[in-house]
Amino acid sequence: MRAQRARPILWCWNGFVSSSAAVGEPIEIENPFIWKTKADVIRSIVDHRCGPLIKHTVSCTRSYDITRLNTHCGCCSQCLDRRFAVLAADAAEYDPKEMYKVELLTGEREKPNDQTMAESYVRTALELCDTSELPFFGRFGGETSRVCSGFPSLKADDMARQVLDLHRRHGQAILDVLNAAVKNNSEELIKRSLPTSSVLMMTVGHMTMPALSNVAKHPDRVRALIEIDTETAFSDVKGVDSDATRTMPATVAHETTAIKALGARLKANSDLTRAAAEEWCRKSGHKLAKRAFERVWPQAREAAGLARIGSPGRKRKPTC
Repeated sequence: MRAQRARPILWCWNGFVSSSAAVGEPIEIENPFIWKTKADVIRSIVDHRCGPLIKHTVSCTRSYDITRLNTHCGCCSQCLDRRFAVLAADAAEYDPKEMYKVELLTGEREKPNDQTMAESYVRTALELCDTSELPFFGRFGGETSRVCSGFPSLKADDMARQVLDLHRRHGQAILDVLNAAVKNNSEELIKRSLPTSSVLMMTVGHMTMPALSNVAKHPDRVRALIEIDTETAFSDVKGVDSDATRTMPATVAHETTAIKALGARLKANSDLTRAAAEEWCRKSGHKLAKRAFERVWPQAREAAGLARIGSPGRKRKPTC
């Protein structure tokens, strides 16, 4: 949550606490949407026959860039949240893509900050999709603990599980949208005709833009869509080598194999340093560039049940 949004909420909460103390009775605040993802909320809107109202709402934070045709930039965090949720809720008919200056999945993102925003959003969602309790609370324990005070009727363990489940469902919604997009744009992905800075190309295209570092957590589902569905659907496309569909996600596949192998090695030897791990990968036949190993190392440690950041394995300088 952004700081400028958190402050008013905290002020309101403190105001209610003060009011409760003044009147001598507890004042309860009910929020039926508190444990719902944005996609869940949109489904509720559609289920209550209010879907047509969605297109009349504005979520974009860049109000200076709004026009009558493009009411959303398509690049800010709010636009990413909104559009992913709409697609996950199967409510695209109520949120025309023409409203967005940049289309969510296939649109070109010219500004580096916009590329980073989209890459980080999707990468984080995919990390959350299958995360377990230990790595999640190891990373977000502080934020989760601050939520406890807002739910005095819930036990801390129950509240924490609610928070984890909420984030997992959000991650799964993003993954479902990406899976559907791969199927719908399989020919373009095979031919690599989409903009290199589009979400799809940064996620599964592997062109000049860096691929999402942690999409390797879901290689089987993404690879299956590309290697099986697209190979069958477009085996007769002119100018497309049938082997291309099998080799396109090779970078992700190699990193995934390395993550599993190194994770098993770390389980056997948890004291393995970063430098020793990199050397072990090289000798074991895992051809990883420097950046690739930087992605593999923390994920392999996490797979082994260790903290994501380990010892770099550098020798200490001798002291006089």
